[in-house]
Amino acid sequence: MLNGILMQNSRIINMLPVFQMLQTTDEMYHGRVGYDSLSQQILLELVVEELVDDPPFAVDSGCFNDISTWKGVSCDEKGHVTNIDWSSKFDTFFPQGGVIKMEWLPSSLRVFDIYRNALRGSVDLSILPRDMQIIDLTENQLTGSLNLRQLPKLLEVLDLACNTFSGWVDLTTLTSSLRVLDISHNKLTGRIKCTGMPPNMNYIRLQDNLFHGDLLLDDSACHIQISLYETSIGCVQHINGSVDFYNRVIFG
Repeated sequence: MLNGILMQNSRIINMLPVFQMLQTTDEMYHGRVGYDSLSQQILLELVVEELVDDPPFAVDSGCFNDISTWKGVSCDEKGHVTNIDWSSKFDTFFPQGGVIKMEWLPSSLRVFDIYRNALRGSVDLSILPRDMQIIDLTENQLTGSLNLRQLPKLLEVLDLACNTFSGWVDLTTLTSSLRVLDISHNKLTGRIKCTGMPPNMNYIRLQDNLFHGDLLLDDSACHIQISLYETSIGCVQHINGSVDFYNRVIFG
């Protein structure tokens, strides 16, 4: 009997990897089994669980208040979180800083603003909510590389300035909805190639990084204001030579 039970358990254990491969698309998208089974309440609690101080959303017992009462959080009529505005809350919300866990942001989120809070953590832009339109992470202590090739399809504004992001960035496959991109004041490196730009892009800020070499542009960048001062960019190179970009590129 015991041997039979052990054999059955062994079969179950051997089947676990297969079960993991059969996760839903959304669960695989977020990289965590069970993401879609979690309530909006639990997801937001996970977002802030590694802050140094007890966040202002919790009661004395350590339990969290209902997210409908959280300051800076807006929900729709179904109780789904649509906007989070925690900009400039360092003194009142996050005086000791901490890690913000953006991988748990609810899929219903459209706007996420944590401007100027000295929060830490890394950002996997490829698993952010798919319908996000505005992301402002300016003036924090965020680190790691930036994958700009798999941004949310509806994203219009992406502001990542004044952090310590590092590594090479690819600007040639930005989502078509993007209008504003600010990756200035980081530690990004490599050569910049602005080709195949989104049709509605207004400006790109690249200054105060570790970029080098020449700036490569094509006709898709002719309408975009590009800020480059305080970089080691050499000169502007037109891939087809048909458009004069110099009045759109700011070196100082």
